[in-house]
Amino acid sequence: MKMDFAPAISALVLTALTSTANAATLTESLMQCTSSFFNALYEHRAELGKVVKVERDANALAWIIVPDRAERAKATIAFSKPVIENGLHLTGFYDHYLDLGEEGTYYFWGFEIDESREKIMAATPQAGWRKSGDYYISNPQIKLTATGTWQPNPAAALGIAPAPGSAEKVVMLGDEDGKSLLMCSIQGGVDDALLRQERPDLARRGAQ
Repeated sequence: MKMDFAPAISALVLTALTSTANAATLTESLMQCTSSFFNALYEHRAELGKVVKVERDANALAWIIVPDRAERAKATIAFSKPVIENGLHLTGFYDHYLDLGEEGTYYFWGFEIDESREKIMAATPQAGWRKSGDYYISNPQIKLTATGTWQPNPAAALGIAPAPGSAEKVVMLGDEDGKSLLMCSIQGGVDDALLRQERPDLARRGAQ
């Protein structure tokens, strides 16, 4: 019996085109504050590879290595030219790590952007930004125990360490040295299992 595959093939092509068109931008993916950001880096590796060295593995993960994650002054790598998304000029990648002992460990990663925080917030109205200390924050979440799940954390406030045994996750928008920093952060009781879940790139490259 003759089978007509044309409609199915057309549907598959249309689905692929739609998925590509609807693929999250780098900033959109970052603001989800999940491990999928490193899949987004992989999807955008060709574009990013023109402005910075992009590492990748066989599992559709990619990452960008900064000079020294443990030293704030060396935690940014500049792009050779800006990557432009929705009118925003991404000029570098930021990846910083802090160990504050009993107050927990802190991980920050994201983009350095030319535009002011006000322009970034105007370009991302869906984020529902609110002021917290010297930063604006969005999408705050908390994990009350090591085996718990992420849940909304409307009471989140920067500058207050997470309670022992808990971890927090939040999108942060700050400004430093004339640039804006749009980043995701996980903080507090970040054990190896949680780090592998949120930062699979670190496990791939054997970094802290």
